[in-house]
Amino acid sequence: MKYMYRKALFGLILLAGFGTSAAIAQCKSLAKTSCVPSLGDYLPNGRLYQSVVEKGTSGELHMVLNGGQHYRIITCADEKLGATEWVLKDANGKVLFDNREHNMAQVWDIEVSTTQEFVMELEVGEKRGVGRGCSCVLVGYKRSPLDQLSE
Repeated sequence: MKYMYRKALFGLILLAGFGTSAAIAQCKSLAKTSCVPSLGDYLPNGRLYQSVVEKGTSGELHMVLNGGQHYRIITCADEKLGATEWVLKDANGKVLFDNREHNMAQVWDIEVSTTQEFVMELEVGEKRGVGRGCSCVLVGYKRSPLDQLSE
């Protein structure tokens, strides 16, 4: 009997692990098909912020962007979640961009003059309703002519 419980518990842990792996793979697929094409001539900074969320979920993302760089910030989410509302603030809380004031834009370019921390506040989909899906944030940077010379 004890053996059956252990076997069942192991099976549940294994199933949960596969579920998590499948969800992460689903988010990477969403990012590849929905976020990456929006990069245009920007290069990914090597980080993909992804999460499986419930509709109406909100959160914060802290990021450091380097001075002298041009960045493109992209958000994408499963269609069933709806558009992502997001606000980018500097470390002092000053709002630099609010996509609700720009027709729910999911892509925005910013030039950073000095290296600093930014806070991105996100809310996925509407507050009412049900649904679960992937939400991603991708940050790209524009290569400078000096970077191209060093290759």
